[in-house]
Amino acid sequence: MKKEDLTKVIIKSYLWRQTIVFLFTLALLFGAAESSAQNAKKITLKIENASYSQIFKAIEKQSKYLFFYNDEISNQNQKFNINEKNVSIEQLLEVVLKNSDLTYKMIEENIVISNKRKENNKRKGHRCER
Repeated sequence: MKKEDLTKVIIKSYLWRQTIVFLFTLALLFGAAESSAQNAKKITLKIENASYSQIFKAIEKQSKYLFFYNDEISNQNQKFNINEKNVSIEQLLEVVLKNSDLTYKMIEENIVISNKRKENNKRKGHRCER
């Protein structure tokens, strides 16, 4: 085999390897994007005469999220009827917490439920004048 032919074979082999690595990397990226889309899955919740804690437990069963809230919230006597189909967790929480003094904050795979009034009081500060 001539030296020129050997060089062409080596170059072709190198280009095929680079193409395979590129396609493999592309496949991994698309797989990661699909996985992300599945994490933002939609939730369907139909529950009647339920407390906040019952609603949060039902959401936990359908999602990767865990709820954190204090006893003051779970001891409220309010009952709710929720009938939502294929909504995001954010949309569902907006419906559940609508007309309440509660708010939520998502931190990675955790959802912290807190009282709006207490959150606002924490943020209000008094400046000391010297």
